Amino acid sequence: MLIRHLTYSTTNLFFKFPNHKKIMKKILFSFLVSIFLYATLATSVVANNPSSSANFSPKWGKSGHRIVGEIAQRYLSKKAKKNLQKILGDTTLAYVGNWMDEIKSDKSYPNMGAWHYINIDEGQEFKDLKRNPKGDILTAIDQMKTLFNKPNASKYDKSFALKALVHLVGDIHQPMHVGHKSDKGANDVKVKWFREDSNLHRVWDSNLIDYQQLSFTEFADKINHPTEAQVQRWQASNPQDWMLESHKIATKLYAGVGDGNFYYNYAYTYTPVVQERLLQAGIRLAAVLNNLLE
Repeated sequence: MLIRHLTYSTTNLFFKFPNHKKIMKKILFSFLVSIFLYATLATSVVANNPSSSANFSPKWGKSGHRIVGEIAQRYLSKKAKKNLQKILGDTTLAYVGNWMDEIKSDKSYPNMGAWHYINIDEGQEFKDLKRNPKGDILTAIDQMKTLFNKPNASKYDKSFALKALVHLVGDIHQPMHVGHKSDKGANDVKVKWFREDSNLHRVWDSNLIDYQQLSFTEFADKINHPTEAQVQRWQASNPQDWMLESHKIATKLYAGVGDGNFYYNYAYTYTPVVQERLLQAGIRLAAVLNNLLE
């Protein structure tokens, strides 16, 4: 709009004034200065905005959480689906999967940032871990189950707990959400994804998923082929098991960074791992919700 306005003004002045050459030189200089300042301001806004793509790493990425929610919806019992609708209406689990990221700017929900992860540094055992006093993902999952089952829980309480659980069960299956505290869950591990700036956390949040160029329903269709034995085994586990699985994978991922230049081979090697974690998260989430809603 700025460029269009200046162009229009320049054209009018050209025809209004006979001594237009001098005027045009001054206008052209002003025009170039304006463009420079405009570009500088835009760059500064992007660079300093924490929600810009250059600095912001979402949790599992929007597609990842939708995939988890979509798969979970397919494994709900009839009774659970009926009771879920009483609480969320026609809203799907895929739709509410990103709710916990979306409310971060809402001051009504303080101190929930630490709920998305639990840090285990290299060489550290979980049993020796000093837990975050602000909470962590394991604590949050337990708290949300407790909130939902409270005898006097309101419809709002139940809705809050369900939406949080959809997100948290997804997050705990993302390996870098059990990454090192020293590098903010690998957010500080800078890498190149097909020559584009990224970091190890973002690669696992979204780069590997987006690389498939599938909608969340298409992605769910592609990976939703577990055996009955896998479903039973995965649903028999607990959140601490899921966390330790993620930590084990994260340890391998740190060791495999190499020169930090990720291309086709990295995608080929690790896409099956991402797919399995998303499938496990969805199937396990369904078990959690079936237990709460039946």
